[in-house]
Amino acid sequence: MVELKGVILDFRQAVMAQNLSKVAFDAALTVGVLVLLAEVAANYKKRQYVKNALVGLIAFSITFAFIRYFPARGSEFELVAMLLGLWYAAQVIYNLAGRALKIYSEAFSGGWQAFRQAVNGKKAYQHSYRQTYQAYQEAGRNTAQEEKDPKEDIPPGVEYLPPRRPDPGAFDGLIGLDKAVDAIKTALELPLKQPEKIREYNLELPRGILLYGPPGTGKTSFARAAARYFGCSFYAVNASSLIGRYVGTSEANLRDLFAHARRHRPAVIFFDEIDAIGRRRDGSNLNRASDILLQLLLGELDGFAGREGIFIIAATNRADVLDEALVRPGRLDQKIELPLPGDRARRRLFEVYLRNRPTELNETDYQNLAARTAGASAADIKAACDRAAWAASRVRARIDCAYLMDAINEVRGKG
Repeated sequence: MVELKGVILDFRQAVMAQNLSKVAFDAALTVGVLVLLAEVAANYKKRQYVKNALVGLIAFSITFAFIRYFPARGSEFELVAMLLGLWYAAQVIYNLAGRALKIYSEAFSGGWQAFRQAVNGKKAYQHSYRQTYQAYQEAGRNTAQEEKDPKEDIPPGVEYLPPRRPDPGAFDGLIGLDKAVDAIKTALELPLKQPEKIREYNLELPRGILLYGPPGTGKTSFARAAARYFGCSFYAVNASSLIGRYVGTSEANLRDLFAHARRHRPAVIFFDEIDAIGRRRDGSNLNRASDILLQLLLGELDGFAGREGIFIIAATNRADVLDEALVRPGRLDQKIELPLPGDRARRRLFEVYLRNRPTELNETDYQNLAARTAGASAADIKAACDRAAWAASRVRARIDCAYLMDAINEVRGKG
């Protein structure tokens, strides 16, 4: 017992020699006052915050004064009082610092919640499309040709891209087509993202979408981006290439195309230049290959059960010449226009197509280029940028406004 008392006295003397209790109390009081002022300043309209802070500070001050100035009653009492004071000072600092951190976190909680929602939304987006894709794949495995190679039975002249993970940024590279992007998302989002609602509410599944507009506005790129956005298989079909040289070949090509798409659902079938087979019929020759193909395509558009998970997008530069039966309600009834780019879109297109190339252009040059290409398509602007780059590369010069103006004149037939 005597030895333990000696150890305690030695520890007390060592602590008091450094005067640590005074330093701890002073630090606690200083931090407490600073945190109190910060809390009152941040929450001066909330009386409960101020009340709690004042009560805590008063309690700490009373205990501080009692321990600091109470007459000594022996070495053991002094040691216990000192340890108690250190413990209470640590508690006050911890509590007040915790309040300050809470104020800080509340100030930034909105940004954190938005970040969490964005992350969870992306995960839900991917999970929803993954489930839909698996459901379509399960439906496709019931066919008798499951074991065939993915590229087998694809008709000639058809570009096939297998399904991949949905890409939320697939439309980012399309300039000046915001309305068209919103329209195709609205048309395909529900059947691909929540197909159970189609069945629950007995909704009419979208039959087909017609993209129309001047040449060079990016119809093929737009359809390919839609397939990437939704994670679908993609079939790019030049309508005229389906017409075979021999009797029955055209019909077989179209049947093989849809049979392949059914095995690799969800799928987007894109018919470019649909007017090659969908031109208005005059009744003079009902045995033409294009008329027969059109009749088969109309049958596929009318079918529902066998076409679930297959979406048809057609493109044309001449919507006025299409057969009425093709564009009537229930077939290619959703029409999306891809217009020529406006001034701001043309300026942005020049920036995109000249990216990663040595240029010498300022803001005035870009404005002049946009004004000079009024009525031009995105394809025209890309061609002008490519020609200007070739011309500048011959003399290892930077691409400036003069090179681009000459290229624009050549592309538009004014050179």
